[in-house]
Amino acid sequence: LAEVLPVELDPLGAQIDEPFVFELTEEGRRHPALHVTGNMDRDARYWRDLPRLRGIAAVGRAKAGATVLARHPRKPSTADDSKGYAVAASQRFGKGRCALMAADTTWRWSRLPRLAGRSDALYARFWSQFVRWLAQREVTDPGSALTMSTDAPSYTRGRRVAIRVRRDPAGITPDEGRTELSLAVRSPDGTATRLVPTPGVADPNQWTTHYFPARGGQFEVEAQLTAETDGSRKAVASQAAQFLVQGSKLELDDPSPDPAALARIARLTGGLYAEINDGDATASILNDISAEPRVRYEAKIVQVWNNGFLFVFFLAALTIEWIVRRRNRMV
Repeated sequence: LAEVLPVELDPLGAQIDEPFVFELTEEGRRHPALHVTGNMDRDARYWRDLPRLRGIAAVGRAKAGATVLARHPRKPSTADDSKGYAVAASQRFGKGRCALMAADTTWRWSRLPRLAGRSDALYARFWSQFVRWLAQREVTDPGSALTMSTDAPSYTRGRRVAIRVRRDPAGITPDEGRTELSLAVRSPDGTATRLVPTPGVADPNQWTTHYFPARGGQFEVEAQLTAETDGSRKAVASQAAQFLVQGSKLELDDPSPDPAALARIARLTGGLYAEINDGDATASILNDISAEPRVRYEAKIVQVWNNGFLFVFFLAALTIEWIVRRRNRMV
């Protein structure tokens, strides 16, 4: 594979374990597989704000026809000292494409945000877009003349989703007549909602529209461009994109009490329930409470220090801890 890869291989095969920020190069900011919102500056901030990666496999300099998409801040002691190690790179090879991802902890982009209660949609979006780009989907598919993006990879319920669709003017053929764009959003339950795209004033090949999701889940936007040819309309391009809507918490959606649920819980647990403004029911509950406290005492003496099982358990735990420390060079 050495000939196919976009970088020279490091004969030492070193591993760099320094944490670093995945910051795109100028070429990476323009690369279609790394687009998120369609705005290069905003996309660069998205990538820069992701959790830091733990390290990379050190590789040599990029080949002459390769494009470096992201670099590690550490500079190699040999080869090209003016630039850091390549983290992501790509190049054409034959009729196909090849890409390198030297970072080995991209799972942190998904796991750490999820543990913190934030969206991890950018992790899945990166790999899906990168694989589609490698497969040259934008070249072989009929929908390649259209590009579609949203202003963020994920949203909260009810927040406005800005959708932008752009047609490549190079994809226009002379025999095509007046074109028309149709847009629809498909919700997680399969319901499709048609949107009305607004054509750009300065750029007739660009449309914008907005959508307000009413529920959480994975949504899909479908765009189709039709043209009038020989008195009939036919589809000339299509494209699809996805965005994630985080479902809000039920107690924040409706903070009012649920009397039926409270009464059912009280009945199942042997308790009592009354509305706070129902004076008679509240007085009845208070009267039913016994005036004498019900307290039960129980004393039991256990000789913990003279237990053989606990002694063996303590000795085993201490031994395991010492072995773990030795293996991780902590002692």
